[in-house]
Amino acid sequence: MKINETSNFKGKALTEQALRSQAPSIYATGPMRGASDRSTFVPAARIVDGLRELDWVPVEVEEGQHQGGRALPAGARARSGA
Repeated sequence: MKINETSNFKGKALTEQALRSQAPSIYATGPMRGASDRSTFVPAARIVDGLRELDWVPVEVEEGQHQGGRALPAGARARSGA
């Protein structure tokens, strides 16, 4: 499967470059400042990579903004390429 050619009626697969541009928090290397000590940081990029290995690709991504101007973790939507 060529990821850049994968599409369906909902959207076209986003490249890593598009993900980095639209939702840079996906590639964060640690938790956001102020995160609870009771939570565990899970790198979103590893999740995206794992989904791609299963022929799922991101077709939509969005990153919110906290009132203090900090980026909130990205939310993504994926579709199966199969």
